[in-house]
Amino acid sequence: MTDSTGSVQLEHRAIDRWRAIDWWFNQRFGRLYDLLLTHSWGKRLRRTLPHIQGPRVLEVSFGVGFLMSQYAHAYEVTGLEYNPRCIEATRRRLERLDLGAKLVEGDAQALPFPDASFDTVINTDAFTLYHDPHRVLSELLRVLAPGGRLVVMEYDYPRNGNLLGRLWVLVARRIMMMPRLDLEALHRSSGSPYQDYDVGGFGAFHMYVSQKPLLAKVDRSTHAYDPTQSS
Repeated sequence: MTDSTGSVQLEHRAIDRWRAIDWWFNQRFGRLYDLLLTHSWGKRLRRTLPHIQGPRVLEVSFGVGFLMSQYAHAYEVTGLEYNPRCIEATRRRLERLDLGAKLVEGDAQALPFPDASFDTVINTDAFTLYHDPHRVLSELLRVLAPGGRLVVMEYDYPRNGNLLGRLWVLVARRIMMMPRLDLEALHRSSGSPYQDYDVGGFGAFHMYVSQKPLLAKVDRSTHAYDPTQSS
């Protein structure tokens, strides 16, 4: 049986593995990698942009900062990332584009920010790497201001169950060793209204956009967002 410390260590190894791949491609191929991001899966990531509301934006698990570089000119941006090499790669990317953001090394399961600190929180292609996604979702909602938006993009089975979409998810999870995560159920459990957008991969890529209720409450003993106390 794996204890909680061991589970978190496994999670960190998973994040390290995929962040290391992201960082290696960014370092090794530079402009070519940026070109691939811009004209391939970067198109999918940019689908988040119309849903950002400011001025205060937090991006959690931002990798090498491609998405952040697409909106940092317009908002007060903070980024949190577990991998220090990715933080440095993002800092160099932003400096090259004459953009600025506050970049913080930290754990998505224990965000080092006060309640209601941001107007939009963004997380892309990371939820299946977290040991405790419910805790991460609670943390993202905790630091989100009432009325703020949470934008999450991740793999999951297509809503219509089509074969190509299901195969896309199965292959991706096999290659990336990702566990099965029911993102629809996870968002329902948050108690916040949300929309699920199909953003590619034959319906296998989802973008969940939810809005925190204006009168949302936080449990002050644990600083956890409590959906049962929202109105």
